[in-house]
Amino acid sequence: MTDKKISNQPVWIMVSIFLILNILGLSFKSVLSGYRIDLNAVLTANLILFLLSVYTMQKTLKSFSNPNPHAFVRNFYAGFLVRIAVIAAAAFLYIYSKDGNVDRTTLFICLGIYAVYSIADVSVLRKILFRKIMPKKEVPLLKLADYLPEGTYEPVADYLNHYKVHLTIAKSRGSILGDYRHKIDSRNHRISVNGNLNKFAFLITLLHELAHLITFEKHGRRVQSHGKEWKTIYGQILAQFIEHKVFPPDIEKELHKTLKNPGASTCAEDGLQRILYQYNIRKTHHMLVEQIPIGSIFRLNDGRRFQKGKKRTKRHECTELVTGKTFLFNAVYEVELVETI
Repeated sequence: MTDKKISNQPVWIMVSIFLILNILGLSFKSVLSGYRIDLNAVLTANLILFLLSVYTMQKTLKSFSNPNPHAFVRNFYAGFLVRIAVIAAAAFLYIYSKDGNVDRTTLFICLGIYAVYSIADVSVLRKILFRKIMPKKEVPLLKLADYLPEGTYEPVADYLNHYKVHLTIAKSRGSILGDYRHKIDSRNHRISVNGNLNKFAFLITLLHELAHLITFEKHGRRVQSHGKEWKTIYGQILAQFIEHKVFPPDIEKELHKTLKNPGASTCAEDGLQRILYQYNIRKTHHMLVEQIPIGSIFRLNDGRRFQKGKKRTKRHECTELVTGKTFLFNAVYEVELVETI
């Protein structure tokens, strides 16, 4: 799915909902008037919710290109809170203008319209997110050996076969390294891992997602995604591979630290990510954000350019040259150096 289609599809869905609700309201105008329902208030609520939904959805979709892996979640919840705040303010003004003499049915209909837009918003974003981060083409198991360290194919294949996993090798995704989706009805569990990772990073990411699968098999939705249950299972799986000495000494040493308290993602563990980066095939002028001098210009894969600023705790403030907006970059995020100042 192209970025243009991703941007247009949700808008047309919201336009369709807006028109259908308006047509229904106008078609049953006499019926609504008989129940003393304020049609103008209902149509106004529909318009406000339509505009809000389009605005917040566009903001959320733009976060797909943000290098911060948490940008999508933040924008999604921010849009949710903005809708609630605006609707609450509109309801207050409506009640105030009527001196408290309002029809409750009108308010309930407006709440129903809010629910319609909210359900449509969540449904559309969920489908787009799933298509964007979870490719459909399954990788033949024999080909999987090309992505794994020597001596690890058989135990990994045993896990995949035992749990009937639909594994896909994805293109490079800036925000995530891997993803897990539990089985629905008769469909298999689905795991995707970025194909541009080096063999050690690929294996660690795959084991991370397998731990999610096994946690779901044992506990369902009753536990947190990266709670103590997942940490225990991930630690047990990881320990099996560490014991067989499949990792170089420096990675193994860092993984022993991980066993004490695994992070929510490999990206979240800067020490491990920093060491794994040493095993990547080096590209000209590419380096980690922490390796670039302050004030230098760097470029992302999507072409956007940033100027590196000061460090804030663990992340670096970087200003996008075109928009002037400031973004926080992980210290171990790889970028292309364009100009040193």
